[in-house]
Amino acid sequence: MIVSSENKPIDISAPQAWSSPLQEQRSCSSFDFDAIVVGSGLGGLACAALLAKHSIKVLVLEQHYQVGGYCSSFQRNGFTFTSGVEDISGVEAGDTAQLLAELDLKKEDLFVLNTRMFIIGDKRIRLDGTKQGTVSALSKAFPDEAEAIVRFIDEAEYVLRMEDPGNETVQSWVSITYQQKLDQYFRNPELKSFFCSLLVYIGMPADQVPAQAAIGPCLSYFIVGGYYPKGGPQNFVNSIRDYITAHSGKVLTNKHVDEIIVSDGIVGGVRVGDKTYSSPVVVSNVNAKTLYQRLIAPGRVHKVFVDAIGALPMSISCCMVQIGTDIDLSCLPSHIQVLDKGAHCHCVINSNADHSLAPEGKSSLTFICGGDYRKTPPRGTPEYARYKDERAKTIISRAEAGIPNLQDLQKHILALDISTPLTFERYTSMPEGAIYGFEQSIGLTRPNFKSPIRGLYLASSSTAGGGVESVIGAGLTCARDILGKNTAHSSSS
Repeated sequence: MIVSSENKPIDISAPQAWSSPLQEQRSCSSFDFDAIVVGSGLGGLACAALLAKHSIKVLVLEQHYQVGGYCSSFQRNGFTFTSGVEDISGVEAGDTAQLLAELDLKKEDLFVLNTRMFIIGDKRIRLDGTKQGTVSALSKAFPDEAEAIVRFIDEAEYVLRMEDPGNETVQSWVSITYQQKLDQYFRNPELKSFFCSLLVYIGMPADQVPAQAAIGPCLSYFIVGGYYPKGGPQNFVNSIRDYITAHSGKVLTNKHVDEIIVSDGIVGGVRVGDKTYSSPVVVSNVNAKTLYQRLIAPGRVHKVFVDAIGALPMSISCCMVQIGTDIDLSCLPSHIQVLDKGAHCHCVINSNADHSLAPEGKSSLTFICGGDYRKTPPRGTPEYARYKDERAKTIISRAEAGIPNLQDLQKHILALDISTPLTFERYTSMPEGAIYGFEQSIGLTRPNFKSPIRGLYLASSSTAGGGVESVIGAGLTCARDILGKNTAHSSSS
């Protein structure tokens, strides 16, 4: 809550009273498009696809040469690497599944279930992606906690299903931190470390995350599994892009939006260089800071509101080290995490999820490690080159020491690529290269998906939080509001 110069409270999360201008403006021949989406991350693509399904004339504008944002892929020397997304939730039931159903896309055509191994001391805990597999493996690794493991997983699944939000069990996850919930159930610190392993998908420690907030981004992967996109993430987003264009939508790449046009509190379209595209609806798939501080002219939105957005802390960023190797790692699961203190390592063997991502007998690896935006030297400098080299050496050393079959990785590298927080910022315009948008901590207020400007929507992690399923949900929410009706279970084309 912010107090303006007129001493009136401004709440950036407050719902806006305006209704979708689409229906009343759609018949106006002066508009080029019914709706324009700025940015082609999954939130923007999900929104555009649902609008296109309902015969809305939609235009998607993307600054990069390909769609997808963090959910994209690239190739090096015959190996395919991910730009960020390697573990997707909600494929069985959730917003990801809802999007697939809306677009008549088949899960089995687009995704494969991830398998996992967690290394804690002398323990090697392997999971097959199912709830039963999780309970069995953990009970074997921690026999003294077996009963508590069953109760914890059952309770987490109940909250995940959220069939009765007012239920006492559900509410018990709302009022405490995730750390407090773990302390209620478990004594063994290694077991607690295991259940905190996927907090990297939130970017905050357990004592700063509401217990309920850990259900979807973390615990769901142990209950209903996480999925890797077949063919790499680019294949998934390209499928959505193709749906949009097949339903008379338009997707343009290499189009950097310079301004979102606003007049008298109403959106009117966007400007790309010297060209203007008009529309009564604009959906921003960029971060809210980028939207309010760079894309909207000063004075169009109350300065106190803009300053409040600007003050929101960004989430963590990271470094990603991508390696193509001639080592055959097909005997290992697709995800491996070393959880020992001082030796943390997160490895994704992309080619074990999909063998086509590496030449036969070889492997495509992604390592994820910490990356501090403020400590990253400027791009193009000798210091930046040294920084990247040091990060790569550190992560390769950890992998060689902690992960089976990688003891001589340095000698078997055929392709190498390193992404830093500056890389992510450059290609996605995400401030500070944040991988989850705004920080996902207790008490953080997020902006509403409807801006103070009529017809301007936000479909991104800014409103919904980070992660594929969250941003897809943000896109679907915007599309339904734009259409002026709930289309959640519509199956008509």
